[in-house]
Amino acid sequence: MLPEMDGFEICREVRRHSDVPIIFLTARVAEEDMLRGYALGCDDYVTKPFPLPVQYEKVNAANRSEQQYRLVI
Repeated sequence: MLPEMDGFEICREVRRHSDVPIIFLTARVAEEDMLRGYALGCDDYVTKPFPLPVQYEKVNAANRSEQQYRLVI
């Protein structure tokens, strides 16, 4: 858990100012939490435990998408 804000609040604030990729890494596995994360603008929602090599590739994919988006603009 984060000390002052939860991940949903952070996602909301980041989305107000930026389009950077956001990936939730969380122990919250409820479907409504996942849907809330996506509704707030996250790019992926990963629940613990997760294999580190898979997460590494998810981050690479998010970065590739961001770079391709910037090339189009």
